[in-house]
Amino acid sequence: MVIKNFNDEIPNILHFQGRSEIMSNMFERQVTDTMQNKFEGFPEDVTVITTFTNKDASPLVYQLENNNIPYINSYKEEYGPFVMTDKINYIIGALKAVKTKYTLILDGYDVLLQSLDGLMDRYKKYNTKILFNASKNNYPVVVVDRMPYRDYIGQFNHFNAGCAIGETEALLEFYEGGKKVMDGEGFFNPFGSEQFILRHVFAKYSEHMFDEEPKEKYIMIDYQCRVFLALSQALVIPKKDCDWDVKTM
Repeated sequence: MVIKNFNDEIPNILHFQGRSEIMSNMFERQVTDTMQNKFEGFPEDVTVITTFTNKDASPLVYQLENNNIPYINSYKEEYGPFVMTDKINYIIGALKAVKTKYTLILDGYDVLLQSLDGLMDRYKKYNTKILFNASKNNYPVVVVDRMPYRDYIGQFNHFNAGCAIGETEALLEFYEGGKKVMDGEGFFNPFGSEQFILRHVFAKYSEHMFDEEPKEKYIMIDYQCRVFLALSQALVIPKKDCDWDVKTM
């Protein structure tokens, strides 16, 4: 099964966030279809960070190991019970251990590789230090960031923390900013969500994402869905038995 974006391109990485019936069926089918795939050409200057407590429940980890792609699990048993908001601290620890210039951060249980073709070229096309996943849905459903031109860049116009690629030093700075937000006096997170925390950091930079200067941006979301494709609330239409399109209607 091939899942394409709205420009008829094959995204590198699929994020099946949410667990509706159609989403679960798509995920299970994609897992079946891709588990034995061989992905060639993973960039040598990129390290994968993912987060899981049960390796056997992560199809992504199977893909990575099946293709000899090194990765770091940001969670360690010594940290004690997994806490979603502590995922920021887990990733900070992992980023400090990375030796490569770039890091690819992926959720552990609902993300799959689909293709590695042009991965770095697509990322670099945005001319940004950090590229996060873009989603059609705003979660949590509260106003945090007031990104300019949101209505003009298409329907995938919200920050999603489930996938990111960027310069390791910049990502470390970004996640350390999340830690400062989380530890700040009076900060209240009723959602228990690390994405809610990171959206506050994103808000700090997103106002300048589409400024003409500087030419190289600090952060951007993949609103063209070329590197990452978040499938929540995306309308998936089967064209034929093995070829699916994501339409933004």
